[in-house]
Amino acid sequence: MTEKLVSMRNKKGFTLVELLVVIVIMCILAAILIPTFASYIKKAENATIVAEARAAHVALSVVCQEAKLSDEDFAASDDYAVDAAAVKDLANVTGVVSDVAVDDNGTVTGFTYTNDGKTVTWASTDNQYRLGEVDESEAG
Repeated sequence: MTEKLVSMRNKKGFTLVELLVVIVIMCILAAILIPTFASYIKKAENATIVAEARAAHVALSVVCQEAKLSDEDFAASDDYAVDAAAVKDLANVTGVVSDVAVDDNGTVTGFTYTNDGKTVTWASTDNQYRLGEVDESEAG
């Protein structure tokens, strides 16, 4: 009997069952955590796009105000074109600003920002940045 106890105390390592139990527990934890981390990544990407849109909005406002100050006869019309390169440089963003609406005072009243297959729209009527997906049939 004492020989058996001594031999069990000198045993080193784990049994196959113990290792399998640990592996099963790790797989269960991974199955729970991976979808959670994926949702956090998506939320972070969405927040990044909205933050870029806000930076583009500020840059767009600056560009429009400068245009108004440099042109005494400034009147926002359908043919008024915003310098997209100036907006991108000023805001330091990689997306595209389009559908810009400006009033006669040089104030931005709406625009659309698109980057990485996502689009953010803003209008002065509700003052909300609305995030949406780009429709691939229209984009291509």
